[in-house]
Amino acid sequence: PVATFTCCGKHGHLDPVTARGLASELIGLFTYEQYRRQFAADGQARLLEQSERSKVAGHIATYYSRSAPSGALVRTPQRLIVILPDDLRELIFALPAISGLRVQYPLSHLQAVVASEHARLLPLAKTVDQVLVRPRHPRDYPAFLRALCRPRADVCMAFACDFRSCLLAACTLAPHRLGFVEGAGSLFMSDHLHANVPVSPMRALTLTHALGIAEPGPVAFDEIAPAVQETVNLSLLAEGIEYTDRMILLCPDADEARAWPPNLWRELARLLLAQRHERIVLLTEDAALVPEGAVRVAPVHDTLLLAALLRRADLLIAADSGPLHLADAIGASTIGLYGPTPPEVCHLPNENRRPLCHREFPCHPCGENVCSERHCLRSLTPNEVADAVARHLDAPIPCRV
Repeated sequence: PVATFTCCGKHGHLDPVTARGLASELIGLFTYEQYRRQFAADGQARLLEQSERSKVAGHIATYYSRSAPSGALVRTPQRLIVILPDDLRELIFALPAISGLRVQYPLSHLQAVVASEHARLLPLAKTVDQVLVRPRHPRDYPAFLRALCRPRADVCMAFACDFRSCLLAACTLAPHRLGFVEGAGSLFMSDHLHANVPVSPMRALTLTHALGIAEPGPVAFDEIAPAVQETVNLSLLAEGIEYTDRMILLCPDADEARAWPPNLWRELARLLLAQRHERIVLLTEDAALVPEGAVRVAPVHDTLLLAALLRRADLLIAADSGPLHLADAIGASTIGLYGPTPPEVCHLPNENRRPLCHREFPCHPCGENVCSERHCLRSLTPNEVADAVARHLDAPIPCRV
């Protein structure tokens, strides 16, 4: 064979390698000082490179040991408990992961612990066998805790990051307790992941990796009961919106870091009133956002009624918030106004969604840090949103042969 470089550094070639040629190279190495210095420098660089690789490998191993659950199941879990967040946005993002649990373990009993406002919505998702409502009053907790730990679950997963969820996970007495937690709450978990990752469906999915689930499951909601839909229709009728009226629903309320400025919501409502024939409805407590001619509806706390309201609307316009993602989950038509969060990451699949986002800012995405300027959101103008509404609602319906 032909050697490109000798074992003594990059100072010569051997073509072909022979014992005599190799001996002459070694003699030259020990004879000339510059060759010895080069040989020593190359050897030192090689050792430093190997040391750096070992250090990086150690850092990677430490990261995975701290961020990935280590509790591997030795058998199929017979009973699973998931503790869901109160925040609607985080709850919706957890549904694909819970659906993945259902697909992976179809015969296991899956129980969900939720706040009372979500108790009627979750059964429509067809992902859990039983919904356990977290009580509002301390006097109801003894019976709730008995139902939580009897029979004992094999695995408990806390998708919320608050300390209360950690305590509830400990009360389940499950041998495997997984969750997103920081600080003292980690004492109650057998395995925990750091919560400094932006909230998204993929973050929720990382909690299920310890159970061998790497892909999200499908999220499909059943039809809302006619009595529930009729309740929403009657409440709209009391505001002057008939059963046959088409409706565009605006939802200005959102977390501070992801909220569109109020003055832009007012301008958008006025613009839609001037351009559209649909009824313009604002789901907000702030009456100052509602111009003359529009209708204000108070926020709905029961998420089942909220889902019925979203299905009643022909189009929902909202920032990156719980109502927007609930509408995506039920397949309603949406226009999402995204700023600090990337729309391709923070959403559920929905063919009727139309995200609006300006990506030309170097700080985008910023991980939901509260920015006083919020240029990414202010750059979205009401005219752009109104144009998106026209493209969505006035698009020709394709003919089916």
